[in-house]
Amino acid sequence: MDDVNQVKAFLEESAETGAHDGRDVEGFVIRCRESHDPGVQPYRDWFFKFKFEEPYLMYRQWRECTKAMISGKPPKFRKHVQITEEYLLYARKRLATDKNLGQLYQANHGIIALRNDFLAFKNMKGSDAANLELIAPSTADINTEVTRDVILVPIATIGCGKTTIAVALTHLFGWGHIQNDNITGKGRPPRFTKAVLDLLQERPVVIADRNNAQKHERKQILTDVKIQHKDARLVALYFKHDASNIDEVRRVTQERVLTRGDNHQTIHAASDQNKFLGVMEGFVDRFEPLVPFSRPDDGFDAVVNLDPTAESRQNLETAVNELHRLYPNLFELPSAERLDEAMKAAFDEYQPGLKHTIPDRGGRQNKAGQQAQQSKKAKKKPLEYMSVAVPGSQVRSILDKAFDNVAIETSRFYKQLSQTRRIQPKFHVTLMHRASSKEHPELWEHYSKVVAEAEAANIITAGATGATAAPTLGVCGVELERVVFNDRVMAIVVRLNGQDQAWQCVNPIAHITIGTREDSIKPKESNELLARWLNEGVGEATGIREVVFDNKQTLEGVVQGVMSR
Repeated sequence: MDDVNQVKAFLEESAETGAHDGRDVEGFVIRCRESHDPGVQPYRDWFFKFKFEEPYLMYRQWRECTKAMISGKPPKFRKHVQITEEYLLYARKRLATDKNLGQLYQANHGIIALRNDFLAFKNMKGSDAANLELIAPSTADINTEVTRDVILVPIATIGCGKTTIAVALTHLFGWGHIQNDNITGKGRPPRFTKAVLDLLQERPVVIADRNNAQKHERKQILTDVKIQHKDARLVALYFKHDASNIDEVRRVTQERVLTRGDNHQTIHAASDQNKFLGVMEGFVDRFEPLVPFSRPDDGFDAVVNLDPTAESRQNLETAVNELHRLYPNLFELPSAERLDEAMKAAFDEYQPGLKHTIPDRGGRQNKAGQQAQQSKKAKKKPLEYMSVAVPGSQVRSILDKAFDNVAIETSRFYKQLSQTRRIQPKFHVTLMHRASSKEHPELWEHYSKVVAEAEAANIITAGATGATAAPTLGVCGVELERVVFNDRVMAIVVRLNGQDQAWQCVNPIAHITIGTREDSIKPKESNELLARWLNEGVGEATGIREVVFDNKQTLEGVVQGVMSR
């Protein structure tokens, strides 16, 4: 297919059935060509995945429920209730007759076979099973007894509209609204939860207004609330972020914050334009999507899916309708006119009660500190290293895909890094460090001159790490070749595809450090790892493993000169 609309129509049609050529498929990989500026920049190959949600979310639910049942725990599920109950009844009988099946299943053997046996027993395809609720929707998640003790927990990043919707809901129903940014000082997470629970004694519903973008934040509020108020129901308002929409989310949210100016508690776009983009990008890079059937997200009593790129009025209506469907006696469904009025009030009347300033690291707020900071700014900082920064979200997406398709033993260290939050929030290729200046004096002099010229042109801005960077010194293609790792450090071997030789890398192997096992292991150890990999290879003798990317993607990197702190 040569026309993007044909591809879109084909994918949407296939997504409705979850099948192609008579068999269930998870999705498609689309190969195309792209250019940000076709008149100037030549087209390059680009691959991306279009992944169907069903029936694979249903299959994941079956897997998690089966493992819970084998472990003697009650299975938790809220979607596909009827067919899941039938599946579990079938699985119980099979487990009772085959003593080895449970042990094998827990070791991830026989999962697909058991699923396929059930579907054969029912004489249906997985896509048909997933669509049963569309034919006869389940009412299992509807609770007519709930009239209070509901906590709404947004899962979002900056600019999604979570506070706008919270203010509108408060205007509509008189619900409680606790903003995390209004809580200052030490021990904020438990104090935030206490404030939510205290207000829940007075109001039937309270909105716990915090981004909750990472799993550890969700785990904190879920655990703390359940310990202190076992009858409370926590509903996630999930502003969905994933690889398919992340670029559009980034564009829309940045536009919103720029339009809003200083009407935000922490991001003052009108005052701090050099800082807010870095802060927002940090949230997007750290965002961990909600997974309803895995911990800690399986602790939510319900999930309301919202679109971060849609208008807030649309998301308000979606939230109200879905909450009323879940808890029909919690409130009366408002008219469209009342929704419009609430949205107008949210836009016109809301002003943040307490504003925060994004501090420059190392600076103090008193007069002496300000003078010292001014003196520090006046002093010219030397170049620390040259680098090529690459988009963090794209790197994570490529890594996730690569490790999803390898053996458990091979993916174990990557999962360990992910679960322990040891993957770096931002990624770059180091071209040359100040420590190598004596070995390559001419190149260091060249890089220093390029940065000095950029500084003279006044394009040096404050970086998010507290260092000073020149973000537009140039552009360089970074081709990702393979991941190399041991049990201490992980790195991606790359090739630099600059249009000329201006951006030379002095490291024997150009690479991106992904993460290290612990703080005591420094990122520079990746140089030693790759030297051993080059000389000794992979295998049990060296303890080094590698995963070669099937489709070697080239990312657009931005050349930066990072200054000493």
